[in-house]
Amino acid sequence: MSWLVSRKALLRWALVFVLCAAAAWAGPGPSGPCPPGPGGDPDPGYRAAALAAKGDLEGALAALDELADPVRLRETADFRVLLRAAAGAAHPAGDDAGRISEGLRRLLPVLSGRLIRFVAVRVPAAPDRPVAEADLKVRAEILALNRYVDSILSGSEAGGEAASLFREYLRDRRDVLISFSTVAAARDVGRWREAVVAVVLDTPEIVSRARVFGVTGNAATRFAVGVVGCSRDALTVGPVVKRLEAAGHKVELLGEGSCEDGRYGREAAQKGLDMLLFVTERVDAEPSRLSDDLKVVEGVLEIRGADVYTGQDVFELRRAKTVYDSGERSGAELALGAALENLGADLEAAVTRAGVRLAADPVRRRLKAEAHARATRGPVEVRVERVLPVFANNAKHYAEAPFVFLRLVNHTGGDIEDLDVSLRVKAFMDFPSETRVDRLPASANASVALRAVFNGRLLELTENTPLQARVEARYRLGGAPRSAEVTVPLRVYERHALTWDDRRKIAIFVTPKDPPVMDFSRAVLHAVKAPVVSRRVTLAAAAFEALRALGVTYQADPNNPYAKAGARGGVDYVQYARDTLARKAGDCDDLVVLYASLLESLGIRTAVLDLGDHVMAAFDTGIAMAELARYGIDPGAVLARGGTAWVPVELTRLGEDFTGSWAAAAGRRRRAGRRLRVVDVARAWRAYKPPTLPPCRVATALPAGFPAKLAAVFDRLGKDRNARLLQGMRGGMVAPEEALYVLARDGLLDDALALADAFRAAGVRTPEFLNDLGNVYFLKGRYGEALRCYQAAVTARPGVPFYRKNAEKARRRLERQRPGAAAEKEG
Repeated sequence: MSWLVSRKALLRWALVFVLCAAAAWAGPGPSGPCPPGPGGDPDPGYRAAALAAKGDLEGALAALDELADPVRLRETADFRVLLRAAAGAAHPAGDDAGRISEGLRRLLPVLSGRLIRFVAVRVPAAPDRPVAEADLKVRAEILALNRYVDSILSGSEAGGEAASLFREYLRDRRDVLISFSTVAAARDVGRWREAVVAVVLDTPEIVSRARVFGVTGNAATRFAVGVVGCSRDALTVGPVVKRLEAAGHKVELLGEGSCEDGRYGREAAQKGLDMLLFVTERVDAEPSRLSDDLKVVEGVLEIRGADVYTGQDVFELRRAKTVYDSGERSGAELALGAALENLGADLEAAVTRAGVRLAADPVRRRLKAEAHARATRGPVEVRVERVLPVFANNAKHYAEAPFVFLRLVNHTGGDIEDLDVSLRVKAFMDFPSETRVDRLPASANASVALRAVFNGRLLELTENTPLQARVEARYRLGGAPRSAEVTVPLRVYERHALTWDDRRKIAIFVTPKDPPVMDFSRAVLHAVKAPVVSRRVTLAAAAFEALRALGVTYQADPNNPYAKAGARGGVDYVQYARDTLARKAGDCDDLVVLYASLLESLGIRTAVLDLGDHVMAAFDTGIAMAELARYGIDPGAVLARGGTAWVPVELTRLGEDFTGSWAAAAGRRRRAGRRLRVVDVARAWRAYKPPTLPPCRVATALPAGFPAKLAAVFDRLGKDRNARLLQGMRGGMVAPEEALYVLARDGLLDDALALADAFRAAGVRTPEFLNDLGNVYFLKGRYGEALRCYQAAVTARPGVPFYRKNAEKARRRLERQRPGAAAEKEG
């Protein structure tokens, strides 16, 4: 990994990185590469990143000292920028990386002791299967977590069983134990993809869970135990209590005389105990054959451990001892005492092992928390029943649709009126959302669904982020104000995340009003000089060709293709139109989103065609199905929706021209049959509105030669259309005069004349055709030729009045033309 510390390479990387960091990572802000601070100077977080990238770590730490609010650095992208710069400036194992890691931890209280690790990873790569950033991050997170766990276990005296249990528990919990990670630098070396990844470990959480398993410290091996004697005047209950207390456990004697679990379970739960020990003694005494004064006394001691919250037995121990004694009572004390002495070490070990297993059980932890809540609950209890995941791109949706579902429980004997329930997510909501419950009857409950109006900061999240919402229920009881609070964990997905449970959600990503999309659509509009086929088809073809000219290509997603994400309902990654324009590549759903955004920006209604394992785009031509033949469009190449024809477009065929994409999409649509589902974008927007994205700059200038290439494409479209019209005319499907009328109506006069030449070459001479051809010449200002066509129509059918009127109108226009027109008239 020597390439990572090369000074020249570092400086080149630092220059590019610092200039692009704000636009690529920090989200919105003033224009320019470095957002200014309060006094106009660059923000200290970005300045620290720049200094770290140059190798000046002392300067970077000094810049961080200037932060007025260190917490802000963690909440924005600046912290990731600094991590990337720090990791790029120092070898992962070097002292510099450790120093800046310590400096960050010292300066940022929000880290709360979290550990920053810079991890070097290598992942095999292949030309046909590029390595995604997520693969690098997963590999680095696993390495960082394993190394930290190794450091914990190396200094632990825990046995192999505890360590094994701990590792097994952590295996699938990276999402909890890794705060976040970011790729700092990466490059291809032969058949490998090498990278340095900055990983932030939630060390307090890891250590806490290690204690639960007894891997570190003694806290997790000490538990709260309730002891119950199953008979009155039990001889060993007192010694059992003392022995467990000597081992460090918190022990409470709950009673004697009965071993019914239900009798003590509620009391133990209210006191927060972990387990119950039921002590059973049995004594048998018989005369000894050795002497009439001696008795044979057998003492049997049984101890059963049970979980307070599930009621399940967790262990059972039994010991029996026989002694000779002159008295039955004294013999019982000796026998049971010897049994307990023999049982003692096993009892301590059994309590510890059971406690560790119970503490690691998530279901049991939930039951314990609920029991604690019941024991400490107030007059009104707030229960969280269901929380839906939050998708940043659908933030507007949550202002109308609830996502946090609660139940309010009245534990008093009287009615409570006017409860105000509010929800607030700090930093991501400007004001709390509120819901009122007018009346909550005594000992009753009511369900409450909460909404939220999020601010723009939710869209600035660049990674899936856990957040916390504060829910408060305010009411009055006995004239005094009271409240009940609960913290609700939220799972927030960053703005590119999407689940395909509702196909209409793709409309969130169709952003026709996004400035980069509008700029590009205007450039397309200016490149179109005249329509072909129809105005909408012309603009759609121009938009497709503009994407080709810009260099946008189809790139399959190897990690989460639509076929897999859509089928299993998992979380997919979808690019906005601006992202695909900037990257000039995307998979099928990314390209459909881009194309639909462009056409909607041009005023053309669009739809997404879902084939189950693939998506395509479609647009409304505005042409009635009954008129398709007059436009030279094959009815089998379109979809009928709402009485008009919709053209399917295959965006993965950007290597071909528009006609090839149209033909491929039409064939695929026919093969899909009933599997085809259509998502009308405009209708989907009613439920899933696109977000207002942060400002950004995207280069969308079309190449200088684009108008000439577009004209060539339009020429081919026109020739194909004329060939279909001629074929339709020969088959009796198209009347020649109707075809000329449609082209003239849409302003395609030159195309109409070219088509007329083809019709005349085929022998068409009907008066209707000659009259409409005269209309085309008239609109072109070629009045002499128009007059000759009208006169031929009159000759063929003298009884039609408007043929004569058209001829007279052409004659008057011809006479008013310049003198040179007389020669044309005579000719």
